Amino acid sequence: MLTSNNLSSIFVLDQDEALEFYVGLLGLEVSADVQFGPMRWLTVRVPGEKHDILLERPGCPRTTPPPRSRCASS
Repeated sequence: MLTSNNLSSIFVLDQDEALEFYVGLLGLEVSADVQFGPMRWLTVRVPGEKHDILLERPGCPRTTPPPRSRCASS
């Protein structure tokens, strides 16, 4: 049974701009900033809290070439 959620996501077009807003302006802290090949895992949180917010770019993670069956636009 699921009793809690420690991760939410917000879609952002520019992760660096979002990082500046959430950390620089709102005062959240970076909890993870990891490059996974074509994907950047960037999470922030309220200082002292365990709940992370993923600042996620919309769409499928980019590969070469993009898998048409899952990410192709119509």
